[in-house]
This record gives sequence, structure tokens and C-alpha cells, in this order.
Amino acid sequence: MDFKKGTINLTNIHVKYENKNIKIRLLKKSATSNVYKDVDNTIVIKKIIKYKDYHVFEREIHILKQLNEQQINVPKLIFYDINSQIIIMSYCGEAISEKIFNSNNNYKKQLSNIIKEIKKLNIKHNDIKHNSEILLLNDSIYLCDFGWATINGNLDCNINLSNESKPAGIIDDDIFLLHKECE
Repeated sequence: MDFKKGTINLTNIHVKYENKNIKIRLLKKSATSNVYKDVDNTIVIKKIIKYKDYHVFEREIHILKQLNEQQINVPKLIFYDINSQIIIMSYCGEAISEKIFNSNNNYKKQLSNIIKEIKKLNIKHNDIKHNSEILLLNDSIYLCDFGWATINGNLDCNINLSNESKPAGIIDDDIFLLHKECE
């Protein structure tokens, strides 16, 4: 898959890259980043604002490149700017509430399957939370935000990134796995 990197200009109302000028709006602010989406719901723009020394930008790019080669419901990496620490990805829906997620066994099964697929690649997300990393689009669950993911249990992801522990601690992906009797 051909991923493009280059310069991205981001304001609170527009993103400019590859001769495109797209109107955007703020979707959310998190401890690590500001996330925007275009008004047509086709792309998401993520600007890393904190924990740059932990290499969350580099880790997310590296993990997305690997996952995009598979048929897994995660955002598709479209474009990124190393200097500005901005990532443009495909739009994958809105965050799903814990109440809606827990009331739908199909959603739980979809997330469980995503986690199983990334585990086959020795990847763990480590930061799955409701109202944030679990997205819903057209009745399909997507998993996003891989800035704290590990490969083979290492935050350095085998590419010499910072291996410092996540400041807020990790969240074990396995709590979202369904047992055979629940599937």
C-alpha cells in the first residue's frame, strides 16, 4: 500500500495537503491529540500535541501501516506530516457509548474479532476505552488510536522508539475478548 507523506497545513477550520483545501471541524481533544474531521465525513485529521517524547506519532504510523495491509476494521492511513506530527486517516464513524456497545452482542463480537486479528500480528492496542477508541460506522465497529500500541509487548515496536511506560498505565485488550460461550 502506498502511503504518502509530506506537508500538511492545519487551522481550526481547514486542512491543506496535496493541493487539497478541506473544511474541517474539531471532533475531540484528548490528552495526546486534537482530532478533527472534514464536514463530508470522509477523513479524520489527528494532530499530536502531547507525549511527543513517547513517540506516539511514529508508533501510530508504524502500526497503521501494518494493519492497513490486513482486512481489519481500523482507519486507513492516507497522509502524514512528520514535522507537524499530523496524521490524515479515513473516517470510521463516531465514538460509540458504553451503554450502546454493551447492549449489542454483534458490536462486542466485532470488537473481539478485531482484537483477535491484531493479536495474530503480535500487536496489542493497550488503550481501548468507550467513547473514544471504539467507533461505529454503518453498523460496523472500528478500532482506532494506536499511539500506545505494542508489538511483542514492546512500546518500541521493534523500530527503536521510546519504550517508556504509558503515563496513565495500559488497559488490557483482553477485557474486550468474548469467551466462546458468548459468541
